[in-house]
Amino acid sequence: MTGRWQPTRAGLLNVWRYVDEILSFADGRLLLRGPNGSGKSKALELLLPFLLDANLRASRLSTFGSGDRTMHWNLMGQGATGSTRVGYVWLEVRREGREVEEHVTVGARLQASKSDTSVRVAYFVAHARVGHDLDLQPDREPLTVAHLKAALVGRGTVFEGDAGGYRDDVRATLFPGMERDRYDALVQALLQLRRPKLSERLDPENLSTFLSSALPPVDATRIEELAEGFERLDQRRAELAELAEEVRAISGLLDTARTYGAMLLRERARAVTSAATEVDSTSRALRDGAVELQTAEENEVALGERRDREQTLLGELHARREALEDSDAYREGRDLVDLRKKAEQSAKIARRSQEDAADAQQQANRLTDRATVAQRTSIELQHDAENAHAEAVRRAEALGVPHLVGSPDLGAHLDVVARHVAEMDALVGKYEQAVADRDRCEADLTGAKELRAEARTQLDDARALAAEEEEGHVEAVVAWSRNCAELRLDEPALLAALDDGELRSHVQGARYETRLVRGREREEEARLRDAAAADARRLETERDELVARPQVAPDQPPYRSGHEQRGPGARLWQVVDFHDDVAEDDRAGLEAALEASGLLDAWLDPDGSLWPVGHDTVLAPIRSVDGPRLSQALRPDLPADSVMTAAAVVAVLEAVALNHRPDDASGSAPSSWVSPDGRWGLGVAHGAWAKSAAQYIGGAARERHRAERLALLAGEIADCEQTARAHAAAVRRLEDRLAQVDAEASQVPSSEALDVARQEAESASVRLAERERAERKAADAVTAARHAVDQAHTVLVTGAQERRLPTTRGELKTISEGVAELRELDRERDQAAKAAEAAGLVATEQVEEAERASMDAGARRDRATEDAREADQDETRLRMLEERLGGAYTETVAELKKLADQITDARGTVEALNRSLNEVGRKVARLGQAQVASEEAHQRALRHRSDVSDALVRLLRTTLAADAGVTEPLARDAGVTAVLDEARRLDRTLPATRPNDSAQHGQNRLMQRVHESREKLVRRAQIHLEPDDDVVVPVAVLPGRRLGIADLLNLVVAEEAQAGTEITEGEHALFEKALTGDTRRHLSETIRDADALVHRMNDRLKTVRTASGVQVRLRWDVRDEASVGLREARALLLRNPAMLTEEENDALHTFFRQRIDDAHVQDSGRSWAEQLATVFDYTQWHRFQVQLARPDTDGWRTLTKKTHSVLSGGEKAIALHLPLFAALAAHYEATPAAPRLILLDEVFVGIDEMNRGQIFALLRDLDLDLVLTSDHEWACYPEVPEIAIHALAAGADDDAVTTTRFIWRSGRLMQEDDLPDGILTLEATL
Repeated sequence: MTGRWQPTRAGLLNVWRYVDEILSFADGRLLLRGPNGSGKSKALELLLPFLLDANLRASRLSTFGSGDRTMHWNLMGQGATGSTRVGYVWLEVRREGREVEEHVTVGARLQASKSDTSVRVAYFVAHARVGHDLDLQPDREPLTVAHLKAALVGRGTVFEGDAGGYRDDVRATLFPGMERDRYDALVQALLQLRRPKLSERLDPENLSTFLSSALPPVDATRIEELAEGFERLDQRRAELAELAEEVRAISGLLDTARTYGAMLLRERARAVTSAATEVDSTSRALRDGAVELQTAEENEVALGERRDREQTLLGELHARREALEDSDAYREGRDLVDLRKKAEQSAKIARRSQEDAADAQQQANRLTDRATVAQRTSIELQHDAENAHAEAVRRAEALGVPHLVGSPDLGAHLDVVARHVAEMDALVGKYEQAVADRDRCEADLTGAKELRAEARTQLDDARALAAEEEEGHVEAVVAWSRNCAELRLDEPALLAALDDGELRSHVQGARYETRLVRGREREEEARLRDAAAADARRLETERDELVARPQVAPDQPPYRSGHEQRGPGARLWQVVDFHDDVAEDDRAGLEAALEASGLLDAWLDPDGSLWPVGHDTVLAPIRSVDGPRLSQALRPDLPADSVMTAAAVVAVLEAVALNHRPDDASGSAPSSWVSPDGRWGLGVAHGAWAKSAAQYIGGAARERHRAERLALLAGEIADCEQTARAHAAAVRRLEDRLAQVDAEASQVPSSEALDVARQEAESASVRLAERERAERKAADAVTAARHAVDQAHTVLVTGAQERRLPTTRGELKTISEGVAELRELDRERDQAAKAAEAAGLVATEQVEEAERASMDAGARRDRATEDAREADQDETRLRMLEERLGGAYTETVAELKKLADQITDARGTVEALNRSLNEVGRKVARLGQAQVASEEAHQRALRHRSDVSDALVRLLRTTLAADAGVTEPLARDAGVTAVLDEARRLDRTLPATRPNDSAQHGQNRLMQRVHESREKLVRRAQIHLEPDDDVVVPVAVLPGRRLGIADLLNLVVAEEAQAGTEITEGEHALFEKALTGDTRRHLSETIRDADALVHRMNDRLKTVRTASGVQVRLRWDVRDEASVGLREARALLLRNPAMLTEEENDALHTFFRQRIDDAHVQDSGRSWAEQLATVFDYTQWHRFQVQLARPDTDGWRTLTKKTHSVLSGGEKAIALHLPLFAALAAHYEATPAAPRLILLDEVFVGIDEMNRGQIFALLRDLDLDLVLTSDHEWACYPEVPEIAIHALAAGADDDAVTTTRFIWRSGRLMQEDDLPDGILTLEATL
């Protein structure tokens, strides 16, 4: 017993067909033996690795990986008697301490019931022993969970519903120090190895993965340290991303602020240039106005002087006229003028009076004619009004209201009558509609009854047809099923499926099951055929190679490099032969010793060189040995073309002792010796082998071996070909049977006619139901329609009585027409009366107007006569005065006329001059006012220029100018010219704004952008919009300072660059740590440890060789599909970091950086520790390959699916089991205290007896604890020091499983129950 945990006992209590069985191990080994169905695999399923895995999935429990037998079935299936069952499974392990033994029991309480399919499980880990200090079923009743907890208080833990906690406790207790992932890989490895017939399937990639899981893992602590660094870098990257987001936000804000600022600066710059232009314009206008005012004032003076001269002349002319008017002749003549004027005026008045009198007379005549016509019209209209009144009275008498004609109440009365008539008309309409609806419903009811009777007839016919079709279909299906030769059909189940409408599904299911069975048989026959054919091809290839080969040769060792032709010299077996007196047995033993020691195939150089070319074994004699020598058994036998000499060969033979007593312990044995019994020694190395006959030494031996092998191959080839033909014939027969299955399944009678008949019956039934519903609905409608007719008639009669109107449409129409006609006649009467009244008024007015016109015409005639008389008198007086005065007055009048003309001209000139003078005065006043206005405008322009210049200067001094890209502000003492030049420069250099854009739009955009940016920049600064005059300036407020947006961007960009630099430096530092520090050293050491582990595995595998000489080894190398970069990086990783060049360090950095980046992109959802574990998982860089060496092949060949398929069953088992055993043992190397379990179901099927012993020896050397099952194996081999064997037996389906325990110990098989009388001594050959 070692100082590690080792299984001692296992138990199954009330589970499946196990009542209470305890399975005892012997030295950690247990074999469950029994026929199929005895429960050996079931015991393995219920115990291991379930008690390590704590997983109830059926696929994890089953040794085959199937899901058809759940834990619920294990409890409530075979062996169950009640509605609820409670069972226990447990495993006990033990280890020897310094003072006392320790025992730990791990187990599970299982409970299930028939009411559901769930299993309630409680796991436990106990420092107690079942049956010693822990009773799981006191009083024959399994412990409840509560009682189990009470029983384990202070010495164990119960995990109820906590499989994970149980696994962790088992791992910590039995596998101390093993990581969870490593533990999971171990459990998975145990599951893989437990599968029966494992050797029949090969997946190279899965095999490589399984073997890789045994390699030492990279220390998770170191990975976590690196992961923490990368997580810190991620945090910095997150901060960098935030900075980048801030940069984007600030850049966007700056773009908007720049546009807004440029727009404002351009507007203010243009305002300055515009104001300067305005100042120049007003200054020029002021100068021009002063010149024009002076000119106008001079013109005003000149015009004043001229006007004064003209006024003096006018005064003189007036004086002369006054003198003439004061003369006697002029005063007398002035009366004549007055009289002439009066005569002319009197004549004019007389003429106008006569014209007015004539016009007044014509007007009076026209008015008199018009009055006459009006009187006549009035009389006619009065007559028409009387006729209309009489007609209306006659119509009103028909309605009984003649007294209302001409009364205002007639219209209201007619409205009431009309409304009553309309109401009655509506009631009549409702009644008529109700009658029509009743008639229609009665017709619908008659039609519905007819359709219902028709549907009933159709349903009866359809049902009869369906019954007939169904009977015929059942007969056809039964006949078809009875004629099926291959298709497996159960007639009751078939008829049940037919009743359920699932015939085709049932047939297809039967077809699938039949094809599955036949397909599996065909696949098995095809596999056997292909395997036999492959064996034949392999044997033929071997035969052809043997025929073509000039001579047989030993297998080339794996360490030899290069080709066989390596220059002068030869292999030892090629240049020696036995002495004739050497016996055949001694020949076989000596050749076996030489071949096993490597001397047989070693190279001899003619010059005795010691150093091989490449990798090889070379023979070079140092000195002859004392005593018997190999030359006494072997002699030189040189080929004719050999360059070797007999002396060189003899020298080698003389240097090797022929030791007939290899067990001599005197210490005088030579360093190199061989013995005829197959033993040999080379320095500290000793060994032994055996052969039945010599095969390579001597031409006769080689030829004999060649002939024997060719004969054997011919027989094996013939057997394989015959086997392949037999299996091929079986495949063809099975293919014919499969085709017959498909043909029979396709011939199932069609149910189309039955389906159609059933569908038609169903449709007919639906139609009948619909038509019955329609009939009931029509009957209900008739009843309702009749009730509606009665109601409508009652309402009609009542309405007629209340309104005193008839109930027929004709009478109502007559009354309605009378009302309308009376209404029209009354309207005409009213219109005629009004027209007659209006005509009378017009006639009276026109008569009066004609009378007034006649009177006015008479007055005007009298006035014309009087005016004519006065005109004649004035004309007479004028003629008398002219005759008395004579020509003096005429001359005076002529002189006065001349003076009048001159006065008129002078007055015109003075008036024109006055007008000109006034105009010039107004112009002077206007120009003076304009000059004052120009001065004011000039002053305003100066002030405006100063204001806009100040505004521009103020804006240039804000941060908005810098945001707009203006980095050179004006000096504080800048003058007008400097400001104007700056304004022109800004207008010229600032970017143009968009059409129709404005500062208000830009300010709105800026406010929106600031609102959007505040949340993004809240951790950085507070963004304010500060008013400045009529603009807003964006300002970033930071602790202790205020910045413009451009300055804020520069600050954040600098921080971003600094963060990027820090991240780059941090990454470099991490890579330095990973690639030159402890991590790199650990990774390289782990790879070296893995390589050493693989070598140790191969060292163990060397000890096993099959009877046919097959050996197995593992090749662990970089994957073939790996990139050149991976190969180079691995090589650099394994070198001393101090010896790497800068370029090599950079290449290593680049490789790991790319892998880390790829892992981060592909697995971003995982943690850094998980991603880095993938990056540094060196096992993914490599691939395991299993290689085979056979005596009939040269060197080692990789085991592929193709090469695996042609191996015999035993060779397949050897090829796959041995590497897996070695890998499983490697799992336990890192946890020396753990139990070293291995689980094998149907162990070593197809492996011959000799090889089984060798495999058991390997398992013993690997110190593995065995749990095996078999239906034929006893494991009684000399290589097995001790093993417990439980022979299982089971009766009927529900009988309990019983076991009989045997122990194989020291070459004897003992039945435990009957010791010592029942001791069975068996030979190791069992």
